[in-house]
Amino acid sequence: MDKRQQLIYQLKDTPSPVQTIFFALQWALFIYSLNLIYPLVIGDVFRLPPQEITALVQRSTFLVGLGSFLQVLWGHRLPIIEGVSALWFSIFILFNQAGAVTGQTPAEILQQMEFGLIFSGVVLVLFGLAGLLGAMQKLFTPLVVGLILVLTALQVSGTFVEGMLGYENGRISVSVALASIGIVSLVVSLSYRGNVFFKSFSALIGLMVGWGLYTILGLGEHTSQTILMGKAVYLPQLFAWGSPKMSGAMMVTAFIGALVLISSQMASFMAIQEVLEE
Repeated sequence: MDKRQQLIYQLKDTPSPVQTIFFALQWALFIYSLNLIYPLVIGDVFRLPPQEITALVQRSTFLVGLGSFLQVLWGHRLPIIEGVSALWFSIFILFNQAGAVTGQTPAEILQQMEFGLIFSGVVLVLFGLAGLLGAMQKLFTPLVVGLILVLTALQVSGTFVEGMLGYENGRISVSVALASIGIVSLVVSLSYRGNVFFKSFSALIGLMVGWGLYTILGLGEHTSQTILMGKAVYLPQLFAWGSPKMSGAMMVTAFIGALVLISSQMASFMAIQEVLEE
């Protein structure tokens, strides 16, 4: 059977209002789940108190939602997940490890990270205003695009696999690992062997079953308690970790990081545009 005939809707079709709500819910929960792990790990690595970890989770979620909203209205309008950068997540971890060797406190490192994020943002804005992004697009051949997408997947896979296995302090949680393997098997089975309905909502079904299973088994209670501590709502705050501190090493890292982000984004845009035939 033609794969196009197995789809509920074709690319240009409009789902019913009810199905649109469920598709949107699935997409929103999927984005939230992908972006939840990064602030939790960063908060733990930098030994932030539970209230600050909660604030970091809420603020990052708010900004991801705001960024997605702006992209839909005035941005690329492509079905690409907006979220926390895996590259910057790695930079946070690496600078924390390097700072511990040089005797820097976590607070000082976070202030340097603030400077790096601001500097990287300025570089990206200047590249856009100078029209260099269009020129860079010529450099992204299919081979380059494929290589970048593979490297991006490998970059984030380590963190996700550790979370799925419940890896902590050099040990794997058997219960977490078995539950994760079961959920992954369910989603894969629905995606490839289910009917058109289950194929379309396999991610949403996997999330619901996963959360329910983890709740029944009492898994992830520490994470849930951490997220729920503190105020009910934390809005974005300017320089939440103190005034940014300039660092030569961070400036170089941020500049290189900006170039890598540009290449990653360009690869994503070109890949999805090819799929959408735009």
